[in-house]
Amino acid sequence: MVKQMLSNNMTLDPIWNFGSTAQGLGIFLVEKGNDFFFTHRGGGEPGSSSNFMANPESGHGVAMMANSNVGHQLFESIKFTLAREYGWSLWNE
Repeated sequence: MVKQMLSNNMTLDPIWNFGSTAQGLGIFLVEKGNDFFFTHRGGGEPGSSSNFMANPESGHGVAMMANSNVGHQLFESIKFTLAREYGWSLWNE
């Protein structure tokens, strides 16, 4: 589904498209072989952080939120635990 929204000719270089604003299309694709997830991190407000990732083909995904500026450290542990449990090949070597 996401791959259909982004054409092969589309340049996904945020600096080229938006300048050095650290902004892009809002989502990022993480791919390995035929497996892919789209993801988006949040947490621009002090005391909060979030991350969302999903694979629409498999139906797997997770939304994580924390009342902390360092929630992303916890999210990495959760991501690898879920990868091991559900066989997400992107993070499960």
